[in-house]
Amino acid sequence: MAEILWSRPICKVAGDYLAWPTVVTCASREVLVVFSGDREEHVCPYGKTLLIRSGDGGETWTTPAIINNTPLDDRDAGIIELASGALVMSWFTGATWDHFDLFLELGLGTPAQVDAWARHCRKIPEETRRTWLGSWTRRSTDGGRTWEPPVPSIVSAPHGPVQAAGGELLYVGTAEVDGRGAVLLATSTDEARSWQVAGTVLYLDDYPGEHHRFTEPHVAELAGGELLCILRTDNGAAGIHSCRSSDRGCTWSPPEPTGMDGHNQPGHLVRLADGRLLCTYGRPAPAVRPARLPVGGRGPDLAHGHRGRAARRRRRHGSGLPGERGGFPRRGAHGLLSGGSPWREGVHQRHPVEPGRFLT
Repeated sequence: MAEILWSRPICKVAGDYLAWPTVVTCASREVLVVFSGDREEHVCPYGKTLLIRSGDGGETWTTPAIINNTPLDDRDAGIIELASGALVMSWFTGATWDHFDLFLELGLGTPAQVDAWARHCRKIPEETRRTWLGSWTRRSTDGGRTWEPPVPSIVSAPHGPVQAAGGELLYVGTAEVDGRGAVLLATSTDEARSWQVAGTVLYLDDYPGEHHRFTEPHVAELAGGELLCILRTDNGAAGIHSCRSSDRGCTWSPPEPTGMDGHNQPGHLVRLADGRLLCTYGRPAPAVRPARLPVGGRGPDLAHGHRGRAARRRRRHGSGLPGERGGFPRRGAHGLLSGGSPWREGVHQRHPVEPGRFLT
């Protein structure tokens, strides 16, 4: 069972809507969080990518710094540190101008706000829209103080790519292929200076009877090189699904329910030092039940989760980490998959700040 050491806000900006963050603990022990800020609403044309940092394990934080500001709405910020020490951030831009009637119907913004957004978008030239609409990554080699120019990443997912054991970057995300919605694997062998499609996880229209849409995936490399992809669904009752690839992402198994009933919020996978996997995901339901996900094909592993709405630092007792005794039930080939729950506008990614402790 996870013990919550503390839970508190780490960034508050009066009147702003802060959303979709990701956290990384660097080799220097500095903790970085990127997120979409300077926003008025869940969807608006003003979003920018902001970064805050902590040098004391998340106890104190800097004020937000703008690290990315395109002419469009900059959304879903991801970040990882590579083995080389370079940082890679990811995000996508939204076509706010296509949805004003829907915003009013759903109550996303007041009529006055939506009118202001429409007037703002009308000032953006069509060529600028074509240039900047898409999914992107940027690199930094100085700890996030400066960033290289954006590179099209082909796919988009809230937490961005991961680095495989061999150094290759793996990015499972959503994209459009010849007018069809798809989930693809894009890869990079030059540290996110360029991206190529390596395989198709699924096409959304292949599952018309499912009454939900697969989206916001994340991927992890398992022991032996197998890839595990999790996907959330728009139908909360359908929960989180998973697909597997044993050929480095060229082909994938059909999506299967995991038993984790994440409600319209993306999951995140972290492979621990001992090879086990830790999965976090959001559940707005008041009750928290154990979550099960078979990892190695030989049965599930079990863990428990908590809900929260601010940064949390956790210590896991009896987690089976090296040097510890006890642990969660271990029936699967790769150990633990947790049902820990980050929050709607919180840091969705867990990352170790010291052995056995995680910041989420």
